[in-house]
Amino acid sequence: MVWQTMKQSIRNGLNHEGVLPGPLKLQRKAATYYIKAKGYRASLQSRGLVYAYALAVSEENASGGTIVTAPTCGACGVLPAVLYHMFTSHDMSEQRILRALATAGLVGNIVKQNASISGADVGCQGEVGVACAMASAAACQLFGGSPAQVEYAAEMGLEHHLGMTCDPVCGLVQIPCIERNAFAAARALDADLYASFSDGHHTVSFDRGVEVMRQTGHDLPSLYKETSEGDHDIFLREMVSNAVDATQKLKTLAAQGDFKGEIGDTTYKENANAIIGHFGLGFYSSFMVASKVEIITKSYKEGSKAVKWSCDGSPAFEIEDADKAERGSDIILHIADDCKEFLQKNKIEELLNKYCKFMAVPVAFGKKTEWKDGKNVETDEDNIINNVEPLWTKAPSTLKDEDYKKFYHTLYPMQDDPLFWIHLNVDFPFNLTGILYFPRIKSSIDMQRNKIQLYCNQVFVTDQVEGIVPEFLTLLHGVIDSPDIPLNVSRSYLQSDSNVKKISTYITKKVADRLNSIFKENRKEFEEKWDDLKIFINYGMLSQEDFYERYKTLIKDNQTDKDGNLVYLYANNKEEQYSYIEAAKQKGYSVLLMEGQLDTPMVNMLEQKLEKSRFTRVDADIIDRLIVKEDAKKTDLSKEQSDNLTEALGEQNQPVLITQNEYMRRMKAMSQFQAGMNFYGQMPDSYNIVLNSDHALVKKKSRVRKLALPYSIRKQNKKKPEEITQQEKDDVHNTEKAISDEKAKRNEIISGYAKNNNIVHQLIDLALLQNGMLKGASLDAFLKRSVDMIK
Repeated sequence: MVWQTMKQSIRNGLNHEGVLPGPLKLQRKAATYYIKAKGYRASLQSRGLVYAYALAVSEENASGGTIVTAPTCGACGVLPAVLYHMFTSHDMSEQRILRALATAGLVGNIVKQNASISGADVGCQGEVGVACAMASAAACQLFGGSPAQVEYAAEMGLEHHLGMTCDPVCGLVQIPCIERNAFAAARALDADLYASFSDGHHTVSFDRGVEVMRQTGHDLPSLYKETSEGDHDIFLREMVSNAVDATQKLKTLAAQGDFKGEIGDTTYKENANAIIGHFGLGFYSSFMVASKVEIITKSYKEGSKAVKWSCDGSPAFEIEDADKAERGSDIILHIADDCKEFLQKNKIEELLNKYCKFMAVPVAFGKKTEWKDGKNVETDEDNIINNVEPLWTKAPSTLKDEDYKKFYHTLYPMQDDPLFWIHLNVDFPFNLTGILYFPRIKSSIDMQRNKIQLYCNQVFVTDQVEGIVPEFLTLLHGVIDSPDIPLNVSRSYLQSDSNVKKISTYITKKVADRLNSIFKENRKEFEEKWDDLKIFINYGMLSQEDFYERYKTLIKDNQTDKDGNLVYLYANNKEEQYSYIEAAKQKGYSVLLMEGQLDTPMVNMLEQKLEKSRFTRVDADIIDRLIVKEDAKKTDLSKEQSDNLTEALGEQNQPVLITQNEYMRRMKAMSQFQAGMNFYGQMPDSYNIVLNSDHALVKKKSRVRKLALPYSIRKQNKKKPEEITQQEKDDVHNTEKAISDEKAKRNEIISGYAKNNNIVHQLIDLALLQNGMLKGASLDAFLKRSVDMIK
């Protein structure tokens, strides 16, 4: 029966043309390859026919036809192609084919017992690689190879597939799986030929090849297998998904008139009857948790008889007649000893809620309960798992704000209302629907990621969406649903694909457009939500070039210095830097409030991006030196007086200011974000004291004795060096020493004067208080001094 099914699957595949089911719209190739091969001479014809036979079976598998798992669905075309080629092109008898098939089965069972034939365990080497080994051994036996040669052929068929990963596009057994079947069939014939030329002796045994494959599979990252070892729970998602597909298929058949009976209750029920359609890879995930699987099934077609199928996960299975009155299928899993957790009711309910909450067909799990007579009692009403309607499938025009907020709280029960949302809906060049919510994330709160849930046709896949959603938007919440996102076979991991890049670009554009529209159409709302929005915007501009290009127009000002540079003034604490902000406002300048977690690296990035622009914190210097409009203003103080850190700031400004150098302050801040900058982080804070030479108090307290420059020195300044006599040089030296001594005396007088002068202390303490730097004993002394001065 196995051999007959293999032959029929090849013939069916060769007789079908068109497009394979699924989003890839892959064209069938088997019939075309067969016709072309018939037109070539012997050597090329032989290779072309083998390709055609392998493609035929693989395409039948991909389209839901009947095939033999030899050893698996994903590698079902290799062995039939080789045996059929031997049968038709080399006139091998049916009996010889059956003996070769037994040899192939022996090879496959050796691998299964000592390693694995599962892509979930060892990657594609366990499927296509083992199939090639089985076909190589069968071909070698058919051509009269010795046992040693047969073993050598099998070893080469396996060895040259070691390390092959499982990475089908869109989770479908189409690309590259179908092509791999064709190449593996041809390689099996090469291994047979190579072994036949030898005497069968070789260094690496088949057993050693199996051991290496087992170890290689163990070392493969889970991303390159069909499923990761921690993803056993997906079996339930796959089983329910298949049942939902079958239920919808029955409805379609009824609508087309192909099914005349009563549809009845199409609710999918755990541990009960359910319509089941084509068993693909999803069904075989049941063997991840079950040591044995039994199916009792009956077709909807009139006159159908019930059949029982059972399998322990090996290539062998049993089919027998069964008793079943109604259409549908019962699936019975004999849970393995190491998976007993899946027998717990709470565990199953948890997984159903995780994966099946939004499926298109109602999913029932047990009965609802009610509190009665001091305990929970089951009612007659089904407990429907997916009782929440997937809002993203509806047209935005039919929804109200309350609908979006209610759905948001269904997804995230403990969250505050979202700021706003974006409803995604596109059907070209890819299919994508979803709703993305902007949550309330204050800059002082740790950022949360991985709140976006990825669905495929309303079936939950993952919340690790970094490959689809740009990194900075992983802070968003919500749902994305797309059948065009490429996943591995377990539908648990993303794969690299052009559609992913297009989707990512589309989402970035939608978010930027939404923010721009709020900014332009409702500036007040934008400013009210800025505290929550800025972390998205800053993160996006720092990490996403195209988002920066779309959003940079929102940062504009007309503050230019005398050299034509645009100067952006900013503050990171509007309370502590209030007086500096007010001084800037008096000049007609705007000050950006940048108090977020990412504002320091944001400033550095913007300075690199914006031409003839720089950012300066508002307390980095006096306002006239932050944006220099003209040459320095002349002061009324003498040079000696001006040497004491004075600036003409205007009579109305504070008498004393404290500033912090922009460069050193920013380098110290950047040390928290960038490796290799710890040196700056360990440096002490540095401040400058600036006296306002225009203020009356500073003028009054700056009166010092003026030092006159002797006439002899002024006269020497007009002579050439060779014209100055030694006596004149001595006079200069003595005079300079006298001036230096006089300055030292003056500084000593000033220091002593300031030390004992309450006004000087008060002015400096006021400047410290303005910057939040007056604390402890100094603050206490200031308060006492202030009270005394008031008296």
